[in-house]
Amino acid sequence: MEKPKEPEHLRVYNWRTEEWLLIDWYHKLVTSGDMNTTMMFDMRYLSNFLLYFRPKVTLAYASDSDGIWFASWVEPFMAGAFLGFRGRAGKRHTPTPHQLLF
Repeated sequence: MEKPKEPEHLRVYNWRTEEWLLIDWYHKLVTSGDMNTTMMFDMRYLSNFLLYFRPKVTLAYASDSDGIWFASWVEPFMAGAFLGFRGRAGKRHTPTPHQLLF
């Protein structure tokens, strides 16, 4: 009998210790063509991409051996916020065994 898979949880990105993860995600966004449809034009520069996800923006992500497969970010703005979401192409429209929890 197979051991049940651990639940997949979202983690909050820490730029001090996980910047390598964002560099990998940036590369995958660019090479897959998703950068053009996911991010604004100025985010296509690596330095802007990395700086964006510093303290004012909260990035929650789920990852596996291929890197980030789901990302959700919140940027405070006045009395509200901007929200962004992205799922890796291979994981889109597929059921997951567990709910993602913040």
